[in-house]
Amino acid sequence: MPEVVAIRPSDKSYQTEGKAVAANQKAIDALPFDSGTWRVEGVPGLYLRSRAKTKSFFLQRRVRGQLVKGTLGSMSMKRARAAAMKTWSGMKPKAGDAVTFAAALAHYLEDKQLAEKTRFNYKYNADRYLKDWMGRSLEAIGDDR
Repeated sequence: MPEVVAIRPSDKSYQTEGKAVAANQKAIDALPFDSGTWRVEGVPGLYLRSRAKTKSFFLQRRVRGQLVKGTLGSMSMKRARAAAMKTWSGMKPKAGDAVTFAAALAHYLEDKQLAEKTRFNYKYNADRYLKDWMGRSLEAIGDDR
């Protein structure tokens, strides 16, 4: 009978692996330069990037399945924590906010790489034939089948 070898450790230590640093200035200063990316404990989405001669903070969060990153720059831990908390909540749309058809169309046209003529046709047709839908939420349009 062949020997069974576990793919993952049975003690679940694989879930807590990774580079993390305490959220205080002393711990940040103690990190060696050129040591890579570190997750800052206790602050959601805040990371420290330690390069050859600099250390800088960045923030990341998943929004609608896409990973969104924002650079905060080189600053003290206190300022980085305040900036991260302020920016973190603004990165994700609130659950109670209803997205209107006009906002969804504008977001689509902004994100997609479309030919100028295609973009013009989308706007023209929406303004001409779907003008009653522009102020309606997508949820209301979906419920109105």
